[in-house]
Amino acid sequence: MDWSRKELKQDAMAALKDSYLKCLLVGALTVIASGTGSLILRLSKMIFGIFKGLITGQSHANLLFPAMMQGYGYAYGLSQAGDDRLSMPLITGMLSSFRLMLKMISPKAILAFFVSFLIGQVISMAIRSFILHPMEVSCQSFYREDIERPAPLDCLLEALSSDYFNIVKVQFLKWLFTTLWGMLLIVPGIVKSYEYRLVPYILSEDPHIDAQEALAMSREMMEGEKLRAFVLDLTFLGWSMLSLFTFGLAMPCFVTPYHELTFAGFYRLMKEKDAVRYGEPACVY
Repeated sequence: MDWSRKELKQDAMAALKDSYLKCLLVGALTVIASGTGSLILRLSKMIFGIFKGLITGQSHANLLFPAMMQGYGYAYGLSQAGDDRLSMPLITGMLSSFRLMLKMISPKAILAFFVSFLIGQVISMAIRSFILHPMEVSCQSFYREDIERPAPLDCLLEALSSDYFNIVKVQFLKWLFTTLWGMLLIVPGIVKSYEYRLVPYILSEDPHIDAQEALAMSREMMEGEKLRAFVLDLTFLGWSMLSLFTFGLAMPCFVTPYHELTFAGFYRLMKEKDAVRYGEPACVY
């Protein structure tokens, strides 16, 4: 089935205009669920910090390197200038501080670090699995309906109230498989992420679906479409870069709902294509 990026984005823009305030709210939830909000904010601060340094004449070293490296660079510069009287005490002092820091690191401190790191990872995984992943499915339920007609906010809870723990299980397995592939090699990880891209949409329509069936269905629907979906994502790169200059505010206000509505339309087309392939009605799922 042939489809046009331009038409998908036009449909998404029309849907966004028809129910902007609701899309704004769901867009904020989507940013939270995806974790892009904090990343955009950090990048925005970095960019504005660099611009501030350029305007005020502050050196790049002061912006990009920690204080210890600044001190070493300063000492090295003095040494190169032939002023060993100042540079050597600086270097000696830094080395003494480094040795003292190593002495302070006891086995108990190392154990405490790893225990706290492990606890942090467990808490992070729990938040991701039981809150953020189901929230993603909930948001996709809204976008999937809103691309057809203005959707009520009630649909955010429909899938979750139906079979919450199955959604948690399927989303966790999707995340696990994608992460493991990404740890092995970057490119296969990206391919797998697009292969399983439609799982949240499938779950939003059928919260009771088996994990293996949901993953297999997404693979079949994305067959021959992964590269085109990747290119469709790239068309939003410019908007995402511009949002950096608004400290990420443009993401929930425009970029995220526009992007998600576009891919809700993409899912609708993939569902129709899959139905035609097997000679079934378009509303099969």
